[in-house]
Amino acid sequence: MSCTTRSASGSWPFTDSAGEHSPVGLQFIQPRVNTCDATDVLLDEVTGDWWTLATWGTDPTAFLCAADLALVRRHRFRLLSFMPETQRARAEKRYAGSPAPVTVVGDSTGALKDWFDVRACGLVVLRPDRFVAAASLTQQASRTLAAVVTAGSLVREGTRA
Repeated sequence: MSCTTRSASGSWPFTDSAGEHSPVGLQFIQPRVNTCDATDVLLDEVTGDWWTLATWGTDPTAFLCAADLALVRRHRFRLLSFMPETQRARAEKRYAGSPAPVTVVGDSTGALKDWFDVRACGLVVLRPDRFVAAASLTQQASRTLAAVVTAGSLVREGTRA
């Protein structure tokens, strides 16, 4: 059972950030970042070559229900939390107990903060080619994930391709 809500027409909603600076369809930036495993690497090296759900300053699992977490695991989504480098070590300890693995990414240059500062979103879903598939408020994580799964024709549990 899903924890997302369908629209009145029965379709899954498409999610985009509000405002005039929507990032959907744009290539995501590639700043140099730090993680517990790597220092001064391009973000591509952290995200890898698959779907990524990333948030600014929060644990991305905090707004996902059990069904969403199962979907994230099933489709091997990478979960990232972007934050200032000065807060990375504390967040790594705090998110260690998250219900799914979260990679905390330290923004040592301020490029990620600047990117989020001019867009009305705190969550992005990146496609494997590093273009933005969806963007939303972090509190809309379930709905955003459902929209990406539908648009990407990813198979939900209990359905056939």
